[in-house]
Amino acid sequence: HERAARNIIPLCKIIIEKHKGKPSKVWESPTSFDDLKYTISEFPGFGVGLTNMILRDFVTLGMIPQIKKTASEMQKLQVKPDVHVKRVFYRSGLAEGESERAALQAAKQYYEKCPMALDFAAFIIGVEYCGTSDCDKCPIGFRKDREKLCPRIEL
Repeated sequence: HERAARNIIPLCKIIIEKHKGKPSKVWESPTSFDDLKYTISEFPGFGVGLTNMILRDFVTLGMIPQIKKTASEMQKLQVKPDVHVKRVFYRSGLAEGESERAALQAAKQYYEKCPMALDFAAFIIGVEYCGTSDCDKCPIGFRKDREKLCPRIEL
């Protein structure tokens, strides 16, 4: 949180200098997801994960109507590969490892149409089950045929 506090002044300078002091210009000006990703990624402290999360929120909240939601644009929307998403993707067998790269590849592979759509569910499962070791209640612990998915669940 100290790092985020250090980024406030540089972030404000970017808003003032590049966006004429109007934060809404950040999301109102870009005409493609690539442009918006680039704009957001210039902010101090905004890496791949936070940039993807902001894009997801802008889409969900309908804040970027000027960007056409074509199939090719929607494919550019990725998950925020935080600790929860990485863990759930790995434990469910979607990803080969718990790395950011593995999570991004898995999301694209399993829902190429809009990888971002997998983000929220994986995050919630990660927080509510993986984060609490409440494995026996986890909705992805077993398949319907009781085949074990998560390596933490004991038969």
